[in-house]
Amino acid sequence: MDSIAIQIKQLASSADETGRRYILDTLTELQWQVETPYDTLMRFKMMSGPLVIARIAADLGLFKILARSEQCLELDQIVQETGGAESMIRRLLRTMASFSLIEEVGVDRFTANAMTRLWAEPVHEAHLHVSFEMSIRLGGALPDFLAEHGYQDVTHRRDTVFQKAFQTDLLAFDYMATQPDLLKSFQQTMGIKRVVDWLSVFPFEAALGDWDNEVDRPLFVDIGGGFGHQSTGVRRRFPQISGRVILQDLEASLKHVKDLEGVEIMPYDFFTPQPVKGSRFYYLRMILHDYTDDDCLRILNNIIPAMDEHSRILIDDIVLPDTGAHWQATMEDISMMAVHAAKERTRREWEELLARAGLQIKELYTYIPILSNSVLVVEKILK
Repeated sequence: MDSIAIQIKQLASSADETGRRYILDTLTELQWQVETPYDTLMRFKMMSGPLVIARIAADLGLFKILARSEQCLELDQIVQETGGAESMIRRLLRTMASFSLIEEVGVDRFTANAMTRLWAEPVHEAHLHVSFEMSIRLGGALPDFLAEHGYQDVTHRRDTVFQKAFQTDLLAFDYMATQPDLLKSFQQTMGIKRVVDWLSVFPFEAALGDWDNEVDRPLFVDIGGGFGHQSTGVRRRFPQISGRVILQDLEASLKHVKDLEGVEIMPYDFFTPQPVKGSRFYYLRMILHDYTDDDCLRILNNIIPAMDEHSRILIDDIVLPDTGAHWQATMEDISMMAVHAAKERTRREWEELLARAGLQIKELYTYIPILSNSVLVVEKILK
């Protein structure tokens, strides 16, 4: 078995992202095939366990405590730093080790591993907090919500699982604006680096064509861009290209943003007319999947009057395949339904939505095939 594990690790180390994901999914399928029914029952029973324990560990600072130590720590050292009861901290550490969140190297002796160091990083800790709020609360409310609504489509943004789970009448993003810590964590998660990003497949320079990229001319408008991770990514990747790079988002989001070199920061609500005229690219990253078709049309129709003959809208979002969608993409679809009464879309659904706005897909670039993350290059339909 050890030799097989070594071979799989070697295979994964030389695989591209698609190959690596295929290995992971194959191993998961293999696990399910060798499980007994009892194994499966216990796996489902404890499925939320790692997330819950990791959230508690983050609150206590356990990941940071272990990650910053170059040596293993004794239980009493960890207890002293956390202020928790010895018996409680021991139980938590033991459970963390059972989920490989940390390493247990002896009786009451623990050390960090790669997973510990991952969750000790602020951006990943932020993701942990958002995941807990979105998964545990929403997941707990989803079955009753759907039963109460007769398993009909969720179409009203003020009557979703989110309102039930968080006991609020507010829309999800409006609610987050009242929760500064949650909003900040959500914005931080937008900066999590993927193994492959959209700029690795989208031919940014070639797509400029004969467009005259003067210094004062808008090049890239990052609509709803949060902390500006994509704006700064464009500026760093293509420093030789002139033109304005503009980050737009609500003031509540932008107040957490520090100055970004080479990037203009502009407060903007995308449900109002786009103030930047004639940009080469208007970029929407994981925005439209948060909204119903009607709201998507409102967003798009606010961009269209600002476009000139060279302008293109770049929609960076999931494009679900007609069959065989990956579980991460399908669960993202369920999440969008639960939070926003929205959805992930197939290519046909994107085409139908865009056509209603007088737009069409010119090109499509998929950069994470298994998860269906893609960039749709969208242009006006010529009349």
